[in-house]
Amino acid sequence: MKTAPALEPADPMDPMTTTDDHLPSNLAWELSQVVVPHFGSSRPISIVDLDGTGPPIVFLHGLGCASTMDYASVATDPCLQRRRRILIDLPGSGVNQGLNPPDFKHSLGEHTEIVAELIKALGLARVILFGHSMGGAIALMLAARRPDLVAGLCLTEPALDGGGGTTSTPIAKRDESVFVRFGHAAVVRAAHSGGDPWWRTVERTDALAMHREARSLVAGVEPSWRELLYRTVAPVIYLIGERTLPHVDAVELPRHGIELVIVARAGHGMAWDNPSALAEAICSFLDRHEL
Repeated sequence: MKTAPALEPADPMDPMTTTDDHLPSNLAWELSQVVVPHFGSSRPISIVDLDGTGPPIVFLHGLGCASTMDYASVATDPCLQRRRRILIDLPGSGVNQGLNPPDFKHSLGEHTEIVAELIKALGLARVILFGHSMGGAIALMLAARRPDLVAGLCLTEPALDGGGGTTSTPIAKRDESVFVRFGHAAVVRAAHSGGDPWWRTVERTDALAMHREARSLVAGVEPSWRELLYRTVAPVIYLIGERTLPHVDAVELPRHGIELVIVARAGHGMAWDNPSALAEAICSFLDRHEL
């Protein structure tokens, strides 16, 4: 595993100004290069690996997102600093935007395989999976395929059912070549004009990857991500933003024994809306289960 030079902060008053066009400028952390069998030594995956103890928390992002940007404030929150934290940008996203080999289809199943290979390449016995939206679906698939690797699951409004959502469905409906040429830029512009910080990570997401991930979300899996959640044997918490309520799963999931916590003053993008409350919810869950 090779390590890249540390990034230096730019303007500390503007955390979204970047020094390398990928990471927020107020973070002086290093990128580690990890080789996985899927891509070989010529195409390593870049991650952020922050020192700590106990089972590492592996952060998996949503559609058009990037863990290295979305979870910067969460991962560096004081309550999590004693724990090892690994921030993964999936192939085609964030610091791995250019990792887009022609034989890689960017399905959620393939992403699940990549995450499993990364965990093995890092020599980790068991991890805590944090998965947001699409990343939550990937976390559930990994927990089902490799329960031996997963000590616990923290899920923030994960995709639980096929058919897509308000973001993935309109993207998936577009012709792939049309989305790549025009649609991706339109999504960036719409998010930017609406004041949504999501535009910054969409801009750093490969258009082809984003379209194929959206199609995979719409297609769903069998058994569904919801069924995988209900069958999960590891401790699991479902985090939902206060602004997302009312939501059917806030009532339905506890009926199936799923622990549910509401993150105050936050919506679907709770890592941006209230990162300290999200970090505290994660810490509380891990402490309760002695993870």
